[in-house]
Amino acid sequence: MSTFPQITEDVIAPSLGGDLDGNRTFRRTLKVLAPTSFDALAAVFSARGIGVGQVYKDAAGNIPDPRLKVIDFNIAAVSPAINGDDGMWSVSFTYDTRAGGSNGGTQRPTPGGYPVFYWDTGVATVEKFTDHAGNPILNSKGLPPRNGIPTVIATLTLEVQRYVGSYDVSQMVGYASACNSDNWRGLAPGQAMCLGRKPTPQSDGLYLEATRFEMRADGFDSAVPDVDEDGNLLDGKGSRIGASDRIGSAEGRAAVPQGVVKTIQAGKGTLLVWRTQPRLPFAGLGF
Repeated sequence: MSTFPQITEDVIAPSLGGDLDGNRTFRRTLKVLAPTSFDALAAVFSARGIGVGQVYKDAAGNIPDPRLKVIDFNIAAVSPAINGDDGMWSVSFTYDTRAGGSNGGTQRPTPGGYPVFYWDTGVATVEKFTDHAGNPILNSKGLPPRNGIPTVIATLTLEVQRYVGSYDVSQMVGYASACNSDNWRGLAPGQAMCLGRKPTPQSDGLYLEATRFEMRADGFDSAVPDVDEDGNLLDGKGSRIGASDRIGSAEGRAAVPQGVVKTIQAGKGTLLVWRTQPRLPFAGLGF
């Protein structure tokens, strides 16, 4: 068994087609000695820098046509690994100058290579107690409403796909519904939430892992008015607005309730901002 995968052949096939606009398609096939298909693809990406979405470079590292990119790949066992010996794997990449390739081809992540990012937009309806600038919403008496105003907000969604050799269930559970505690992909802490991670078994023994996110400009913390059980507005520390008596014992209600990350003075009332999602470093997700 070799100590590392070896690329034994790198062949660029003749053009698979083209059109009058100068677009063209061709296939590049490499033969690799490696113990598994994942190792073979990782070796191709590491040694040749080939992956879905990557631009074609010739042997000298030049880019003859920046439109010519990998749109798809295929891997097949020429001779499988037996008794600890490396198998021979055939890895084929299809290049095309057209976005998405011909015949409706779509991008896929490359095992051992970069993940593929699928961005989209969406909308969500949330109850708002502040306006677009963060100012508290008040009634004509200078008090916040008991119920938030249903507001449609725009969101960004992201699905990250990559191939992995295994998956960690505890990480999948831990990150589900968690928000970012770090600056991640240009977003401040709390602006992105992980919706979940799903690994799907593939025929070659790998898993196609899809991780989904939702992103909001104002984050995912919840602001609610400070009220007592009768609906009376409080001052953020247990006192009724306009009343001298404190609700409950002074010892128990003399401070902002535990768990409130901040308070917002809302006219004569107070908004309590709660953090209902855990925060974790998204750098730990691996992309």
